[in-house]
This record gives sequence, C-alpha cells and structure tokens, in this order.
Amino acid sequence: MSVANELPIAELRGIWKHYTDDHGRDLTVLKDVSLAVHPGEIVALLGPSGCGKSTSVRILTGLLAPTQGEVLAHGRPLKGVHPGAALVFQNFALFPWLTVHDNVRVGVRGRALSRSACESEVRRAIDLVGLEGFEEAYPKELSGGMKQRVGIARALVKAPELLCMDEPFSNLDVFAAEALRGELVKLWLRPDAGLKSVLVITHLIEEAVYLGDRIIVLGAKPGHVHKIVANPIRHP
Repeated sequence: MSVANELPIAELRGIWKHYTDDHGRDLTVLKDVSLAVHPGEIVALLGPSGCGKSTSVRILTGLLAPTQGEVLAHGRPLKGVHPGAALVFQNFALFPWLTVHDNVRVGVRGRALSRSACESEVRRAIDLVGLEGFEEAYPKELSGGMKQRVGIARALVKAPELLCMDEPFSNLDVFAAEALRGELVKLWLRPDAGLKSVLVITHLIEEAVYLGDRIIVLGAKPGHVHKIVANPIRHP
C-alpha cells in the first residue's frame, strides 16, 4: 500500500492540453486533470480510447509539456523528463538490430555504473523477467510476450521509482497477456525487484481491478478525471 506521509513521486495539478488541428481549430485533449502516484502503490489509469490516458502519462513523466497546469515530482515543479520514471510501450519499441542483452543494456544509459556493474544489472533484469538463455536472441526471434518482457527488463534496469506502462498487454494474445499480468504482480511483490510505484494505462476494467491499488477513471471529449476508486482487494 502507499506510504501516506510521503509526497507523490509524480503529480498533475489542473492540467489542460490543447492541440491545433490541420484546419486551425483548437482541440482540447485534457481538461483540468489532477492525479498523483504515491510510493508503494500500483495505479491503474482506466478509460476508453481517445480519453487522453497516454497524453496524461507523457505529461506526468515530462515527455510532453502541458498547455496549462502544474507537473510535480516529489512536490517540486518538474523540469524536463522525470529522472525516476521509465516507460514500457504498447508496441514493444525494441531495436531490431540489437540482441535481447543489448536492448536491455540501453536502459542503463545515464546511470553512473562501472562496466562490470552495468553487466550485472543487465543480467539481473533479464533474469527477473524470465528471459535467461535468450540474451543473444534478436527481437524477430521472439514471441510478442517475450518482446514485452524485454521492454519491461529495459525499464527495470534503469532502477526507476515510477514504472509507467502504456497498455503493455493489449498487443498480446489472451494467454500471453494473462501470464504477463501475473508476472507483473510477482515482480511488484518481490523486494529485490526494486519497484516503488507502477502506473498502468488500460481500457480493460478487469485488468484495472486485477492490478490497481487505486483506479483513476478518465472520461472523454475532453479527457477528464471522472472518478478515483480505491481498490481494497489485496495482491495477487
């Protein structure tokens, strides 16, 4: 459960986001969105397609600037990209010319580690997601579930305090998706995995209930926080 006396790892306050379409018309994507992710919790961001879930997370992590509102990290204004956040993408986003080992190693960039420590962290992340023995395989040789495990390992090797996952299981078959949800919960419950908080974007109610300690429900046209629901069901 979340630690009540700690500041949120990441927070949005009164966020608006506008775009201008090809005809010069103003489109409001997000309207007065406020949400936070605290240490020690999995937050599920639930809503239909087009409600601004991905936009909200990109603003939360500093990848996208809001039109209006505040973005905070540990209670202070966020400048640039959130240093403690890592993102797992829906479409895997692996480099096809790199092996599993080298794709995961990309996540170490920016950490002040010796070469031996770097290799140790890469091996540890690969082992955590169950890909030992596949270090020299290329993405084209992997199933969809294995590709997503590589993406998760690449995020974990960064040692993030906030792991953001943008509909990470939606491109997988039913069985692979179910298996990876279970693996995510196991990682969350493992102290040696080092996860402090997780934010999962989903459009599936069942997935939100299965994973989330809190469920933030977004409405659409424009995107707004419809309701925040505390989930009392314990993991797993």
